[in-house]
Order: sequence, then structure tokens, then C-alpha cells
Amino acid sequence: MRRTRPDQDTSRPVKLNSATVNCSLRVNLSVMAGIVLLGAILYANTLQVPWYMDDINNILDNQAVQSMGNAWQDLFTSARGLVNLTFAVNYAWGGDQVLGFHLVNIAIHLLTSCLVFLLLKRVFRQNVAFAVGGALIFLAHPLQTQAVTYIVQRATSLAALSRRFCPWRSFYLIVTSLPARTPCRGKNCYACSLPLP
Repeated sequence: MRRTRPDQDTSRPVKLNSATVNCSLRVNLSVMAGIVLLGAILYANTLQVPWYMDDINNILDNQAVQSMGNAWQDLFTSARGLVNLTFAVNYAWGGDQVLGFHLVNIAIHLLTSCLVFLLLKRVFRQNVAFAVGGALIFLAHPLQTQAVTYIVQRATSLAALSRRFCPWRSFYLIVTSLPARTPCRGKNCYACSLPLP
């Protein structure tokens, strides 16, 4: 239940002009563009890191990764089916060249960092600086470098992306980060977020 002041008239809906909505959207997009730019700069030096440790067994010597048909079959029978499918797409695209694998790992991490910003923006409604700071810590923290640079650790990055930020939740975060009276925040937008646990 919304609390109102005694002198506040609640009979008329509050209207936001398009400038307010555009400003909020502009702020979100600007922050996310900054996150992507900073992440690209931070992780650019990892693009040529060679295969090492478990990469060879799990990617180069794995038959499920070297064939898209095997990867699709492995999708529902293996504990790492989705990860192997992403590796198979990378392998089909660029063979055993590490550049493509690293680009996908970086892209997954940047997307997750942007979604962390949107989540923290919902938590810290009054202070966007906390949301930006938290997202930048997630982006650049030294613990994250293993998940980004070590190719087989894509499973960790995908877990962060899919378990906590599934597509329904991502849509929900984007829609609900807009001001309350935005036209797209009607019943149709909330209907898409119903699968949330």
C-alpha cells in the first residue's frame, strides 16, 4: 500500500513527461556503454592467451565440441551441454583459434556486468552511484579474471548470466528500471516477468 501525505491528492495519476523517461533511459544506456568500454579495455590483453590446463581436454579433444551435431545431442544428456554447445559454435566459427573463444567469454562477462548494474539500480533506487560502483567492482574484480581469461571457465560466466539473470528476469530488470509511469510498464510488461521464482 502506498503511503501518501494528507495534503497530497491521489485522485490524479502522476504523469511523467517524455524527457524524464528519456533521461533515465539515457543514463542507463550511458552507464552500460561505459561498462562495456571499460571492460573491453580491461580484457583486451587476454585475447591471445593460449589454451592451457583443462582447455585442451574440454575443448580441443572433446568430440562434442568439434561437431555441431554432437553438441546438439550433448545438450540434453551432459551436465555441461549448454557450455559445450557454445564451444561448438565457437569451434565451427573459427576452429581452434583462441580469439573467438575469448571474445565470447568477454561478451558474456560484459553482458552480465550490465545486468548487475540494472539489478543494483533497483536495489539502490536513490543513489545510482552505488549501482555503478557495484557493477564496476563486478566487472573489474580480480576474481573475475579467471572466468573471463580461462576459456573453459565459460561455464562460470554462463552460470552467473543464466541462473541469476535469465531472459525473463533481464527483461523485468530493464522494464522496471524505468520510471513508474512509463507507458511500457503496463500489465503486458509485467506478464512477461511471471516466470520469476
